Amino acid sequence: MSEHPRPGPTIIEPVDFRSVSRAPKRRRPLARWIAMLVLGALAVAVAVSGWFVLTAQQVRLTFDPEPERFELAGSPLRLRITDHLLLRPGKYEVTATLAGYYDLHETFIVDRDTRDFHFTFIELPGRVTFRCAGGDDPDTPLDGVRVAVDEQDHGVTPLGEIELETGEHSVHLSRDRYQDLDASITVAGRGEAQTERFELRPNWAVVSFRSTPTGAEISIDGTPASTTPCELAIDAGEHVIELTAERYEPWQRTMTIVAEQPLAFDDITLDRARGRVRVVTDPAGAQVMIDDAYAGIAPVEVQVPPDQDLLVRVARDGYEPAEETVRVGSLELKTVTLTLPVQVGTIVLAVSPPGTTLTVDGVAIGATPAELELTAEEHRLQFTKDGYVAQDRAVRPRPGVVQRVSVELESVAQAADAAAIAKRAVCPNGTPLVFVHAATFTMGSSRREQGRRSNETMRSVELTRPILLGAREVTNDQFKAFRSGHQSGVVQGTGLNGKNQPVVQVTWDDAARYCNWLSRQEQLPPAYLEDRGVMRAVAPMTTGYRLPSEAEWEHAARSDGAAGWLKYPWGPSYPPRAKAGNFADEQAKPLVAITIPGYDDGHAATAPVASYEPNAWGAYDLGGNVSEWCHDFYTTHAQQAGRTVIDPLGPPDGRHHVVRGSSWRHASIGPLRFAWRDYAEEERDDLGFRICRFIETAETNDDE
Repeated sequence: MSEHPRPGPTIIEPVDFRSVSRAPKRRRPLARWIAMLVLGALAVAVAVSGWFVLTAQQVRLTFDPEPERFELAGSPLRLRITDHLLLRPGKYEVTATLAGYYDLHETFIVDRDTRDFHFTFIELPGRVTFRCAGGDDPDTPLDGVRVAVDEQDHGVTPLGEIELETGEHSVHLSRDRYQDLDASITVAGRGEAQTERFELRPNWAVVSFRSTPTGAEISIDGTPASTTPCELAIDAGEHVIELTAERYEPWQRTMTIVAEQPLAFDDITLDRARGRVRVVTDPAGAQVMIDDAYAGIAPVEVQVPPDQDLLVRVARDGYEPAEETVRVGSLELKTVTLTLPVQVGTIVLAVSPPGTTLTVDGVAIGATPAELELTAEEHRLQFTKDGYVAQDRAVRPRPGVVQRVSVELESVAQAADAAAIAKRAVCPNGTPLVFVHAATFTMGSSRREQGRRSNETMRSVELTRPILLGAREVTNDQFKAFRSGHQSGVVQGTGLNGKNQPVVQVTWDDAARYCNWLSRQEQLPPAYLEDRGVMRAVAPMTTGYRLPSEAEWEHAARSDGAAGWLKYPWGPSYPPRAKAGNFADEQAKPLVAITIPGYDDGHAATAPVASYEPNAWGAYDLGGNVSEWCHDFYTTHAQQAGRTVIDPLGPPDGRHHVVRGSSWRHASIGPLRFAWRDYAEEERDDLGFRICRFIETAETNDDE
């Protein structure tokens, strides 16, 4: 064990004593004041805190969703106790922030009644960028695409970011030459950026062209496009494609292009350009046929195929036909001159009273001769004598055939009497009756008339007795007075049963029974008798109401009351003038296959009777509205050609009856002509009738 040295004794040494000075007693009050102030401040703080606690409200602030941070402005005094705040009554502002949402700035008022306050963040919209490409080139951006979101237009690509609310949105994209695209997108929102990509399908197809000769110019809808051979991207839809080349005829097609379905025209051969033939005849006015195709009235110039033998034939009423074969080269003009030998026919005239004078085609002849030799074409004969009513007759002489024309002039007094009868004549059904005088005329049509049918045999007819003809077709209302339960029906939703529309869906027998019903009301002898359920005409014909004969119908329809002779209800040429009658117009397209382009008569099916202008006699709708039953059984009349038939009423029996006049179903040249003849056995929705009767005179009463 080691030893430690012991400490030595402690030595206390004296030092000099000095007295320490003390602060003056006057400094002790300052410290006391400081202490008092501190104690006073503490007392105030305790008092204020007590006052705040006693006067403040316990307030709860909630957020959806929870903010990252929030601040409260409005009072420096607030105290948080768990999830509540102690706030004195008053107005406060809360500011809160959360990523992906709009900053929240709200004001609320604390009072005794409201202690819970809820605040909701609103999401930021999404930032959407649209990228478009074409299906023909998916890797290349497609500019110029119009973008509409929820039917609101946002412009065309390229576009900047578009702000869209969170959720589903409809998108419509459109661009020239591309198919429209409708799609939907889901926007994430909360300020997030997203890119939507779309591919538009081409709205065209590639069409290839190769032609003989090559180098033909191609135009699309009249706009030059390229030359053959080539491939063209042609927009979908209907287009008129035309190829042209010098010294060749144009090649034209109307085609429907379907998007993305290629087409190839690899074998187009253009015909060589045509030549021209000018046909001149002596006399002029002959009809010209070239290889059985109608070419017009001479003098006429027409285009014809080159380097072919062509048969040119010309014909004119009253002259022998002539023909010649001609050949022309491409773009060559050749004139053909043909002379037609004249043809004549003999007309035997039986005219009374004696001393009647004659005018032929406006040229005065003088005293009426017993015979006339005239060219074999239609002529107008006018017979006149002082004190008598002049008469006009149409005749068409035929070579080698003697025709007879009988004319009996009415005295002015007789005519006045007939006119008076006609003026006051009204059918018992309320229909006015118009006076149609006797006449001699030629029925049918020339074989060269466009639209002619083989049953339109030309024949000379003499009507010796004037008639009273119904000015209007019989209406539904008038027919229902006879048969109350009749219904004319509907056509694909279009009604035919109006009171003033013409009655349809009636048989010939129905019409005959109606005529007899009218006769009984005026105590006239019936024109028809019923034999075992079938109606038959009375012979000889009475003065009772009946259907007009075919000859009477054609005379009333085609004659203008003077020297005119109508081809169509409106005049000499097709198409009809505006509001000329009720035919198959644009409104009838849902009901019929063929309509008159651009024509509008105001009615899809039947029109109210007398809706259009009357003819020279005062009769309505002899052409158009409904076709009409005639009195006659149907026949072709081929055996009557070359002779004059007096007061024909048709054959004594048959299966079908004659139907005359066009209807609301007709649009083509054939049936719109007045010469058109039809027949029927059953009722139809475009077939009605009108009534007529002979004028009752003292002479006819004595005979009956």
